[in-house]
Amino acid sequence: GRSQSSGRIPNKLFRRMKQGERHEIGDLQYLSTGPHGCYYAEFHSGECWWGSAVEDAEFHRIMQSWDVYRVAFGSIEYFEDEQQHR
Repeated sequence: GRSQSSGRIPNKLFRRMKQGERHEIGDLQYLSTGPHGCYYAEFHSGECWWGSAVEDAEFHRIMQSWDVYRVAFGSIEYFEDEQQHR
């Protein structure tokens, strides 16, 4: 397969990998990163990790509630309900 990288992996993921000694960078099959240190990492073993530098209860709830196969992060935008402005 192909790989592409730019920059460094999130500090929180790097520390987690070093502490557990279970995985190395070469074990990553898929890694998606986002703003504020967010990450979703999938390893060749099938194990998946996710995290964020800031507490995000909604993201955590979704990851626990659904069978997640991939995560892709985009820019953070806030939407307001148009009904509130009428």
